[in-house]
Amino acid sequence: MIDEKAIEGTIHEAFYKLKEGTETSYYWQEGSRILPDRMSISFGAELSHAQKKGRMLAEEIIGEVKGRFKKVEQSPLKQHPPFDIHSKIFKPELTPSVMGYAIIGISNEEGKISRDSEEGLAAICNAGEGVLHIYFCAGVTNPTEKECVLAIIDRKEKGMADMATPSGYKPIDFKEAINSAAKIVESDELSNEKLEK
Repeated sequence: MIDEKAIEGTIHEAFYKLKEGTETSYYWQEGSRILPDRMSISFGAELSHAQKKGRMLAEEIIGEVKGRFKKVEQSPLKQHPPFDIHSKIFKPELTPSVMGYAIIGISNEEGKISRDSEEGLAAICNAGEGVLHIYFCAGVTNPTEKECVLAIIDRKEKGMADMATPSGYKPIDFKEAINSAAKIVESDELSNEKLEK
């Protein structure tokens, strides 16, 4: 069972807006600044080809996110030069309100990004034309936590379907979202028990 307080302490929300005249350059507009103020977020045809390994073998890659903290930016993710973040964006299977998710890796002591330098989950949602609502959950990298957090965000996004601009968002009601997710998980477990019998 995942602790509610632990989840509350890992969620950061921010809105990023596509720079006019570009296809992949998104700039921070409102909310948390744990991620870089500018990020390159690409989907589909813009995705660069890469050799599939690890989780990429089991999950569909639909995009890529990368960024670099500037000298003046402050974040717990800004630890080692060149202060980069990077991940492929994967397609979630059970959370349609989430466009994609990424397990964010940061520069390690050698200046490289690896599985050992992964710091958390970023869930990317559509918040209107040229605007992305990005949730970052620190410390969430394993599959069980990932699915739980994505389910919470998915339900929150469904309740925000009519909000398309940064000024309209509200903080997550974690108690309500987690209780709802727990009921669905319990229902699924009961259904699986019946099938096994």
